[in-house]
Amino acid sequence: QTQWFDMHLKNAVNSSDAVVASWVIDSDAMIRYYPFRELHNYMSDLSNFFDWSFYYEADPKHNPQKKALWSSIYMDPAQNGWMTSYIAPVYDNNNTFRAVVGVDVPIKALAQEILPKNIPFDGEVFLTDDEGMIIAISDKLNLFFELVKLKRNENNELIVHEVLKPIEHNLLKHKNKNIAIGFK
Repeated sequence: QTQWFDMHLKNAVNSSDAVVASWVIDSDAMIRYYPFRELHNYMSDLSNFFDWSFYYEADPKHNPQKKALWSSIYMDPAQNGWMTSYIAPVYDNNNTFRAVVGVDVPIKALAQEILPKNIPFDGEVFLTDDEGMIIAISDKLNLFFELVKLKRNENNELIVHEVLKPIEHNLLKHKNKNIAIGFK
């Protein structure tokens, strides 16, 4: 009964080079994912999509305004690296929450799109979310802020639980109080 989603999911992926996947997860845990992947090969049976930011940040408890939004940055269980998703809740005509739809954008693609290569006067650029978490940053600034190196899932291990960016990547909570104060 959900195959009608497939055309729309494919169109979402084809709409931008930055988008690597699109999906819908309904409130009964039914998943449609494009391009097709056998997600059970990437995630442990212990994983619960309802516990992942790309789902719960759009659910009624966390998003009572019912708005579309960017998810927290997470290690993608489908092996696409560090990811953010543009997500939106789906409600029926009776205002009952039914699902979350989303498109996945790798942070690497976002950084390539956003971080310009030639900033005048040796300037550097970075992008944070509204809570101070770094989304994209140049290598030079990464060294300056002494950020921890992000883990990679190089061994294609099954993901048992959500892996979010470390707190050290939040400039508002930086260990150097002068840096943290400077961004408040």
